[in-house]
Amino acid sequence: MILDVIVSADDVVSRVLRKATEASDQGTFAVGGILFRNDTGEVVKELHNNVFVQLKNHIPFIKDPTAHGERQLVSWYYDNKKNLNLPEPEKMTLVTSLDPCVMCTGSLLVAGFNVAIIAVDDFAGINYDSKFDFHTLPEPLRSLAKKKFGYYACGIPNKDPKKYVRKHFGSKSLPFINGTVSAKNLMECTTTFVNSVRYVESVSNLSSDTDMNKIEDPFNLPDDSEIKEKFRKIYDKAFTIKTNNPGFSGSTIVDELRLVANNPESNGNAVALIDPFGNLVLCQSGAEKISPVRTAFMDVIQNYSKTRWSLTNDDVTREVAEKFLVHPRYGTFLFLYAPDPNAATTIMDLGAYSFMMYRSISENHPSNLQYVKPPRNGTVSDLISLISNLPQFYTIQVGLSLSQVSFDQE
Repeated sequence: MILDVIVSADDVVSRVLRKATEASDQGTFAVGGILFRNDTGEVVKELHNNVFVQLKNHIPFIKDPTAHGERQLVSWYYDNKKNLNLPEPEKMTLVTSLDPCVMCTGSLLVAGFNVAIIAVDDFAGINYDSKFDFHTLPEPLRSLAKKKFGYYACGIPNKDPKKYVRKHFGSKSLPFINGTVSAKNLMECTTTFVNSVRYVESVSNLSSDTDMNKIEDPFNLPDDSEIKEKFRKIYDKAFTIKTNNPGFSGSTIVDELRLVANNPESNGNAVALIDPFGNLVLCQSGAEKISPVRTAFMDVIQNYSKTRWSLTNDDVTREVAEKFLVHPRYGTFLFLYAPDPNAATTIMDLGAYSFMMYRSISENHPSNLQYVKPPRNGTVSDLISLISNLPQFYTIQVGLSLSQVSFDQE
């Protein structure tokens, strides 16, 4: 279905700004994105950030911490590529109102779209320091980003305020590369996003977060409870395997990871989510051969968050959901293999984890991002180096780190 046709750089920015404004009105982060064909300018999809979606009682609640506009567009593309006969990614351009975060950068590099960017995010964006050199990425991802990502020229020199005047940086192959975005549109992309962050941060702890003193162990629920039934539709062993210490998972969960990883649709890895009571809630392998952005971690965090939102949004199940389901940041995520340090999917997964956490729980809280075995490609040292080089949102606010489980793996 053709939504419209792009005619200029400033035209497409006006459209992504409208999507960002829709996100702001929804009560989530104000970022918008558009995917269009390079040859005709035909828009094939528009989406905005959907991290927070209001419940029936009008309370903003995290539905999917990975639902940034860019990542959603990448997922939508692979879900619809065949049925809609869409062009290959290199023949399309994705425009976003804000510098992609680490998660979205990883997903965009996996896909291979041309990417046009407007405002800079100086805290979590991949070019947070406006150097436009992607120095936070390892090679060859750095070179690929330089080739694919471009920042449209903005403003008129000697007329508009200097902070809203910019020459073109990055990719030379973007459609409308010689166009200029108005200073007004650049300013509004920035201010709309900043204002939305202030709002989200003011309400997030009052809605989707968890008072751990009020949470009870869902293991004790009857087997026909709505919680167990919904999660078992995703993973049939949900809440049947339990460990005494969720921070140091035992061999039973590792054996389950090995079993689940043996999936021909995946890349051979698996991720488990263990709640604070030691329950194995989900264990999934991903489906990269169906969609390259469907890693095990992305499937786990999306399935858990969406199911929790759905149960909380239902008048019948809201009370039990609030009583037994924690915010995922209080769970433990266990990889069978540590992520490969040079893979774009690793950039995506680490970013997704960071936005799920949003901030560190406490200095004394053990790492809840763990792995059983080292990466199959690269080393743990490479992975640590990658993490330490990320923007400060990930390294300081979230305190992103990984730890190896400390029992005999064999």
